[in-house]
Amino acid sequence: MRLAAKILSIILHPLLMPTVGMLLLFNSGTYLQFIPYDYKRVMLLIVMIITAAVPILLMPLFRLKRLITSVGVSKRSERVVPLFFATILYIINLWYMYKMKAPVTVMLFMLGAALTVFFAWVISFFWKISVHMMAAGGVIGLIFVMIFRLYAQVNLFLMISIIMAGIIGSVRIYLDRNNSAQVYIGFISGFILIVTPFLVLV
Repeated sequence: MRLAAKILSIILHPLLMPTVGMLLLFNSGTYLQFIPYDYKRVMLLIVMIITAAVPILLMPLFRLKRLITSVGVSKRSERVVPLFFATILYIINLWYMYKMKAPVTVMLFMLGAALTVFFAWVISFFWKISVHMMAAGGVIGLIFVMIFRLYAQVNLFLMISIIMAGIIGSVRIYLDRNNSAQVYIGFISGFILIVTPFLVLV
């Protein structure tokens, strides 16, 4: 059971949130679905490389330099450096989306993702928050935006995401990686940080 929980925790890694969000947007039935395929593919590839692949590939280097003791980065104090680099990479990703003239919805989502990682970095100086649940809250926040701003028929995505968020939260508590407060506050903050750019800037 514990092994299955660890595997789920790895598969549902928070760094995958921007990629998952992009896939949701491009398959939402909204105007984003009709963007040329090659354009969407390039955007998705850039997002995957900068927000997921590069941060993950940096983890062995951080461990080699003894900045972290495990790739899971379970200690609060060890999260500061990886999250700092992740914040820089997410800002770079936002810049690339701007240079590519990405749709406003994509830009706002990437801004929200960058804000989420930045918030996780700042709070890690003094408190441990569930980054997994921040990502889960962010995905659900994006789906709410898709429903209420883009009028997308994505109720199935919403139900699946809520179930997955419940599973992720339960796994983090079961593995003793986070307590209930860290899970709930992580989820709420992730939701708010993704939704806020759409409420303020649109």
